[in-house]
Amino acid sequence: MGEKENKKKQQLLKNKSESQNPFIRANVRCPVCGMEHEQIKLKSRLFVKQGRDLDLKPLSILRKKKGLQHIHPSVFFMWHCPFCYFTAARSDYEDPLKDTGIRPEKLKKAILLSYKNDPIVKKVVDLLTPEAYDEKMTFYNAAQLYMLAIYQLLKVDYFVNKEPINIGRYALRLAWLYRDIEASEKLKKDHSAEIQFLVQSIEDMWPEIPGDEERALRMAIQYYEKTLIATKTIQSDQAEVDLVLLMIRIYLKLDEMADARKYLERAREVVRHFEEQQKKLRRIPDDNPNKPTIAEMSQMSADARKMKRYIEEVQGIIDDMRQDKIEEEVSRAKECVEKSGLKKIDDIRSFLKKENFQEKIINIVAPEPKKKGFFGLFNKK
Repeated sequence: MGEKENKKKQQLLKNKSESQNPFIRANVRCPVCGMEHEQIKLKSRLFVKQGRDLDLKPLSILRKKKGLQHIHPSVFFMWHCPFCYFTAARSDYEDPLKDTGIRPEKLKKAILLSYKNDPIVKKVVDLLTPEAYDEKMTFYNAAQLYMLAIYQLLKVDYFVNKEPINIGRYALRLAWLYRDIEASEKLKKDHSAEIQFLVQSIEDMWPEIPGDEERALRMAIQYYEKTLIATKTIQSDQAEVDLVLLMIRIYLKLDEMADARKYLERAREVVRHFEEQQKKLRRIPDDNPNKPTIAEMSQMSADARKMKRYIEEVQGIIDDMRQDKIEEEVSRAKECVEKSGLKKIDDIRSFLKKENFQEKIINIVAPEPKKKGFFGLFNKK
């Protein structure tokens, strides 16, 4: 084989190797300390999300090539500076202050000076910093980075009080990460104990640390709610409905039906307000320059339909969950009655009341006999 052919073969092998490599390397400059360093990201086309859990977590990931089963996109969600330890989602990392109005010095002060001057901050950051940040990252390392990103945002007043949506977003992603670990016996064996030990090592310094799935979900709710109530982050009815419906889904995941129904009514109220605005705009005279175009009105109608469709989808989930709960309670009540040995309806009803079953469950399991009305006396044969 000639030298030319040999070089061609080597280039083909190199191209094949690069095409099979799921990682992309990028040189970036840290927005906090200014140091240039290498980051890694996954080729998203190789990992396809399939299905959605109640809180929109992907149920599974389809790998487009063989040999990628050990690589999980959620592990590589965060980017991390090896010099100052600034950590953020890849989509936020290079410009974390975009559209915020916050001065870069404030972020630098919160990240750099607090680490330098506050021994508690230094200890927490050191514990949450992975020993290695590369392609061999584990779920444990990912949990460290998710918590570190949240911890750093909580040190910046602007992100806590004026732009808290990313704290909620990172907390939700962390809850998903915990769920992935709990769903796998191998991952639980490898990482649950060390994550628990890490959390216990930090709790005295950071009592609100989202150290398990439930705490992470509750933190997400807390900061999403703050986003709705106290900030101007949500600037359209559609964005508000989207966020409210996500909160409802998280409440349903936490099995808190009353809060889910309360926020569902809020979503419906937003849509009603949106449609009222539509009606007002339609009544504007055609010669008024403030009159929306036909295309704009058409888009508003499409947005209203979309919001209603999403609301009805969540309403269907609530109805299904309510029906499942009723069926479970009915089954449990019947089992209790069977064990009690009671036969008379009145005795069964009294027994179920003492066992704290709801009236509707009692009426299904042991319905009261229908009382004979006046005309019933004459219908006897």
